[in-house]
Amino acid sequence: MQTIHCGVVVNAAGPKAGHLAKKLGIHLPVEPRKRCVFVLDCPGAPKRDQMPLVVDCTGTYVRPEGGCYIAGLSPEEVSMISANILLLV
Repeated sequence: MQTIHCGVVVNAAGPKAGHLAKKLGIHLPVEPRKRCVFVLDCPGAPKRDQMPLVVDCTGTYVRPEGGCYIAGLSPEEVSMISANILLLV
């Protein structure tokens, strides 16, 4: 292994950034999450340069992207059913 000295390090590992940082002894609260993204063609929608990124309180968003729009949302967290609950049934 070789040591490289530098002034700044950029962790560009995307959803794996937390995992990479952990290997270096750094806590970085980044983790991969499942997302749903949709591409929309909306001929009657506002002009793309007149529409900003729109996000509602649930995290659902829509924004112009190239010649279309993209919209997305984050699925709700799915929790595992406790084995204790299954025993009570």
